[in-house]
Amino acid sequence: MAAKNQAFYAELERVSRFLAASPYLLEEITAKISQEDGTVLQDLLHTIELGDYRAHEGLALLKDLRASRKKRRYYKDRQQAVNYLLTKANTGQVTTTSDKAQVALTKLGDLQAERNYNYRNSSLQAKYAKLLGKQPVQSWVQLFTRLRKC
Repeated sequence: MAAKNQAFYAELERVSRFLAASPYLLEEITAKISQEDGTVLQDLLHTIELGDYRAHEGLALLKDLRASRKKRRYYKDRQQAVNYLLTKANTGQVTTTSDKAQVALTKLGDLQAERNYNYRNSSLQAKYAKLLGKQPVQSWVQLFTRLRKC
């Protein structure tokens, strides 16, 4: 029985430490998102806009842009997960309940689902939407091309 109590109190302490550190965790996550949205994104976009580059250098820029966006999404998902669990009351205190924790677990499952994007610009949608769709492989050449990209 004492071992069960120790495990329970150890888990309770772990959760309490997380809740106490959560505002700092959110600050750190927000800083990472800001870094990807601000500095990295702007550097890449200005290089694309103002640069003089060859096709292979353009592909490298695109690869770096994609990596930055994936890193940003990684942090945005974590930010959203923590925000599902925590809310600030009018006093500025972070609060949570078992109901919020249950909702957070459900929402975390939603975050792991495949993402879709709805274009805001119809001409870009017409031009690029097919790039976001999972197209069935039509030939051996397509299959090998996709496998080589992985």
